[in-house]
Amino acid sequence: MIRLISIVFFVAAFFTVNVAAQESADEPLTLPDTVMQQVVSRILKWNFRPSPQPRSILVAERGIKSEWLPEIRNIRFELASDNDALKAKDGAFLFEGLKQVGRHYSINVGWGDYECQGSGDIWKFAVGKNDRVRLWRVEDSGWGRGCGGNGPPKIKGLTLGEVSPNELPGYEFFKKGKLRSIRLAISTKADIRRIFGDTCESTCDYDEIWKIQVNYFEDRISFTRTSGETKESETETEYFPNPEFVDKLESVRLTPKKRISFLTIAFPGTFGSNNRYSIDDDWDENGFAGAIHTTTKIHADGYGLEYAIFEAETFNNLRNKKPRVGEPVRKGDLTSIEYSIPRSFEDVIFANRVKARK
Repeated sequence: MIRLISIVFFVAAFFTVNVAAQESADEPLTLPDTVMQQVVSRILKWNFRPSPQPRSILVAERGIKSEWLPEIRNIRFELASDNDALKAKDGAFLFEGLKQVGRHYSINVGWGDYECQGSGDIWKFAVGKNDRVRLWRVEDSGWGRGCGGNGPPKIKGLTLGEVSPNELPGYEFFKKGKLRSIRLAISTKADIRRIFGDTCESTCDYDEIWKIQVNYFEDRISFTRTSGETKESETETEYFPNPEFVDKLESVRLTPKKRISFLTIAFPGTFGSNNRYSIDDDWDENGFAGAIHTTTKIHADGYGLEYAIFEAETFNNLRNKKPRVGEPVRKGDLTSIEYSIPRSFEDVIFANRVKARK
């Protein structure tokens, strides 16, 4: 029997970049105008083709210069202020999140505003001799965000039951898949069985590619928190779901049945990252039989959506090495996608009481 102990270290994801002009970590990355003009002009030409009728396109002016805008027949590009973009029905066309990734650069491109909503494609480019740019759109990748501010991001108009708007393209299980009618903290076991069959209790097949695991709130203590600066003043608080949430859907996890590599997936700036270190202890009839240590990279967006990516097996001294089943997991392989309820709903879902001292 293998006992799993997970040790999680949260690591803030910061990017440092080197450019021609030395910058501090708090300053945005800037590149020469000759480079950015090629990037902006060519991306706009890719997105907007000549039109049979005159039309105007709002382009968010933050970091953009008018001389970078290309000439396209019957297309008039207008630089929009942050306020103009916020008031426009679909927002403005954005260029944001410029960063250096190794020897290349990446930039987020799409529609939205800088105060709240935004989504679109990720483009990468390299700068060669004489500032000549080689530019390409990252296939099967994208970015998105909702309203944000200081601390954990919040979704504008978020109501209980909604999931993150940041599902990666091609992995939209709630937006376009079988789970589009399912609501966290609202749906029941009966709702899950209607989709996946009467035998689907906790783990079953989503389809031929994915397994799905569902968890429900139980009528018991879900977790505890300890506060107090000294042992004498220490208090332990117990949290348990309110009666109306018992047996309602708490979380959903999808795991691939075969290898899916995320090695080249570029996560948008709406995701932070942390490392999760796991220790699997093995026991047999002779007692302790060794352990396996592994590292997993967690990409989380603060809205309850997490992508777990395998990093490495860092230690293995099992006395009895078990034969591998199927393809071996490799660095960059997706191990799971998990949807859970944002912490902002904790006060709605849980009641609490201070645990009595012994």
